[in-house]
Amino acid sequence: MAGIGWRLERLIDQGISGATAAYATGAAVMALPAGAMAATGTTVEFQQEKLPLSEALLSIRYRIRMPDGSMAGGPMYVLERGMKMRWLAVVFAALTAVAAFGIGNMVQANSISTLLDEQMGVSRWASGAVMTVLTAIVILGGIQSIARVCEALVPFMAGFYVIGCLILLIDSVYRSARTGAS
Repeated sequence: MAGIGWRLERLIDQGISGATAAYATGAAVMALPAGAMAATGTTVEFQQEKLPLSEALLSIRYRIRMPDGSMAGGPMYVLERGMKMRWLAVVFAALTAVAAFGIGNMVQANSISTLLDEQMGVSRWASGAVMTVLTAIVILGGIQSIARVCEALVPFMAGFYVIGCLILLIDSVYRSARTGAS
């Protein structure tokens, strides 16, 4: 189920970005199609491309069992154990760790902080600190903690997204009707 949650979260995240851009440029009627295209695009990507499937199979093939019985795997293990390139696995892991601090999540955190600051007067530093602490709690709790949080949040994210799109569509129709009447 955690994999499904991650996939849905990716769809929702892509859709929200497209819908926000559409609404900001005055094309509110594109909010729902932007989300639909994100969902369809990711689904097609997953089903038609062989790469995600091969990555998953290689990760399973070269994963290891840890002393506590849990499994560890992923691209670093494929590079180290499958391709016999430990140095490249180390480089990949280091660059991935560095990239994790600025790709995607920094943009989202900045968007949330900016919105809270402009709409509610909440300091950007305060909202950033709260998001940092909450994220650290989830991540430091391990993969099970991440899976539990995703399974709990994704249905609400999907619901809020659909409701938000409907509100934007109704608002757009209302504004269009008002503009046409005047």
